[in-house]
Order: sequence, then structure tokens, then C-alpha cells
Amino acid sequence: MNPLKKLYFSTVNKLDIDYLKRKSDIKLLAPYYHLVSNEPVPYLQHLYQFKNTSQFEHDLDYMLKHFNPITLKEVIDHIKAGTAIKKNSFLITLDDGLKQVHEVIAPILLKKGVPAALFIVPTFLDNKFLFYDLKKGLIIDELLTKPPSPIVLSQLNSTCHLKQADVPGIVSYVKAINYLNKEKVDELGSILEIDFNNFLNKTRPFMTTAQVEDFISKGFDVGAHSMTHPCYNLVPIAQQITETQESVKWVADTFNLPYKAFAFPHVDTGVSQQFFDAVLTGESAMRPDVIFGNRTAMLEPSPHIFHRYIGENPAINAGAMAKAVLSYNTFNKLRQKPYIHRP
Repeated sequence: MNPLKKLYFSTVNKLDIDYLKRKSDIKLLAPYYHLVSNEPVPYLQHLYQFKNTSQFEHDLDYMLKHFNPITLKEVIDHIKAGTAIKKNSFLITLDDGLKQVHEVIAPILLKKGVPAALFIVPTFLDNKFLFYDLKKGLIIDELLTKPPSPIVLSQLNSTCHLKQADVPGIVSYVKAINYLNKEKVDELGSILEIDFNNFLNKTRPFMTTAQVEDFISKGFDVGAHSMTHPCYNLVPIAQQITETQESVKWVADTFNLPYKAFAFPHVDTGVSQQFFDAVLTGESAMRPDVIFGNRTAMLEPSPHIFHRYIGENPAINAGAMAKAVLSYNTFNKLRQKPYIHRP
């Protein structure tokens, strides 16, 4: 964490939570997590920071003490009824459908009596496809644990169009690979002789359809997270709309859900108002009842849109993060800029 951000969190953490709850206009706090684990996760730990079970339980205890749990279905019921969500509500959200949700997170949520919503990517489910981010994680772990020979390093430099970069330089390049040049991970994996298919079949990093059904049967909710997990500001609006509508319909149809929800993969920064207008007025079978962005602490003119914030950084507990979100919203309100304005 950079010094300025560290100072900010240290400062707001000293503020009184009840004071901030009164001053802020945020009604729903929605932290998101990808996984929780007490064990190393080589294919993710170089890309995502994540909490252990003790830290996650501490987060839940704090949120239960200071805020009111609400389900995704209850949020949608309020939207449909045109009624306001009770202030100081919170909803735990989970992204991508990694197996740790089934193995680690769900049992803790059940023990604590905390509702949650899982946002899944249909192409990841049942481990039929390996997300390029996980390939990036495997490549980085290979580079850091088994330094490449000079010959291999030269091949990596050539493929990355770099000039005599060392391992840290290659790692930086890999971390910067995105949806538009994701084919690079397969080229680099081939040079390093990483068998991605073997990893997928052996590790099975994502949940199965049966596990999602079990998750739902325990009282949790499920929504869509796009079909292929693109960064929306990198793809045309037509693809943004298709990714959203198809995933929303697929999730609702596959799990026979009476509601439809969508959460952006990556960020919603740069997504135009035209997208939201198209998606929220589209065909009923493909129209989400609620959309979650991740513009921390910002408010929306539309009652169908809420914003989430990262909850999984192990350096920041739930209290500090909640105070930071409420403080930022209060600051924006004071300068009369609490709402998002899109092109």
C-alpha cells in the first residue's frame, strides 16, 4: 500500500463509525471477495490479495455488529416495490465462482448467519475453460519459483517484445496482459512448458454447477458476471451489452431463478450511459433487476444500480474499509458531487 493510501486508512479508521453512518447517504455497503484461504494459492496469490479465515470471520463479525445484513433478493424486492433499502445495510458479494467459495467461504457464512451473493462467469463453471488471469498467475509463479535459463529468458523477451528484461521485468509484463492480448499467456506458457489443461483438470479451480446449486439451496443468491470476463472499457458497446444480457439470461435459466442480477467484471469505469439504458430497458428475459458497479462510495440516479468496494485486502479490515467508504461518500456530498455522471 502506498504511503498516502496508508495514511488515509489510518486516519479514517480513527473516526467514529456511528457518526459516519449518520452523515453518509450510502444505504448499502457491498464488499466483494474472490476467495478466502489459509493456504497458498500459487495461481492467484501474485494477482489477488486475499484474507485468511480468521480475517474473514473478523470482517463478518464487524459488519454484523455495525450494519444490517440483507439478501440480494431483498435488495431486488425493494427496487421492484419502489421502496428504499434500510440505511446501513450490507451484502457480502463474491466474484468469479472459485472453488474456495464452496470449500471455505460458504461454511463460514452459514456459521455466522450472513447472506451473500455469488456472481459467476458461465464459461468458467465446471472447469471447461481456464481464465487467462489464472494462466497469468501460473506463469508468474513459475518465473518466481523456477528462474528461467538464459535461453528461456531470451525467448520470453522476444515474445514479449522486450529488450533484455530480467525476471521482474517479465513479471511486470505478464501482470499487464489484458483481455485484448490474452493470447500472450498461451505463448508464454508454452515457452515455460506449463500444461494449462493438466492444471485445469487436476486443480479444478472453479465451482461446478452442482456446487452452485448447493450454494443456492443453502439460502444464498447468485447473479451474472459476464460470459467471458472482459474489461468492459476495452471492448465495444455491442459486446458489453451481449456479455451482460447473455450471462444474465444464462444464470437465471440455468438455476431457475426468479430474479436477475449482474456485477461488472474488473471495473465499470468508462462504460457509457448508453450501455445502462440499453441493458435496463432490454428484453425482459435478459434484463437485470439490479446492476453492481465498483465505483467505491459513489451514488447512482437509477435505483437499479449500486456500487461495491474491495473487501479482500488483508491489510485493511472491514471496519477501516467501511469507514473509508462512508467518509469518501460524505466528502463527495459536501462538495456536492456524490453522484456518478456518465458520457
